[in-house]
Amino acid sequence: KYGINSRMKSFHKFNSKIVIPEIIKRIENNEIVSLISDAGTPLISDPGNDLTNEFFKKKLKFYSIPGSNSVIAGLVASGMPTSSFTFYGFVPRIRKEKNALFKTIDSSSNTSIFFESPKRVKSTINSLREIMKIRRVSIVRELTKKNEEVISGDINQVYIKICLKKEIKGELTIIVEPAKKINALIDDIFL
Repeated sequence: KYGINSRMKSFHKFNSKIVIPEIIKRIENNEIVSLISDAGTPLISDPGNDLTNEFFKKKLKFYSIPGSNSVIAGLVASGMPTSSFTFYGFVPRIRKEKNALFKTIDSSSNTSIFFESPKRVKSTINSLREIMKIRRVSIVRELTKKNEEVISGDINQVYIKICLKKEIKGELTIIVEPAKKINALIDDIFL
């Protein structure tokens, strides 16, 4: 559409170790290389971070051009507090590591944000609700796309909503409200 006539090459976690030296060589030869993502901002939980680390090691200059970012867009769409948040990347697959992460989130005074696969979201929310009995959660999917959706509410309500869905597709960003807000609410109830 825009008449850009450039060669494109895939860059992902399965080929990054091979492709990074090729990219470095091109940059050292004064070629222009652009890292573009079809799923949000490059480097956020993807191998682009390994590439920029190599740039720093070799003292190569690069530029960051802001684009859509599901972490920030999801946070804003969730209605959760935005003044202080922690991004955890993708949820670990190993149950013990996943539970350790959720215990950290359970006691965090920051809004917590993480990514999850549509195939694992139901079990992840179920594990999360086993640790956090009372907490507001938002699942934000497909932001800025045709099937954009925000599922918000108490963690138990959200779990029921996603269990009633036949299938969940797309990129998922999950946002969990901070613990101190819940603790203040509990204090108000019992005082």
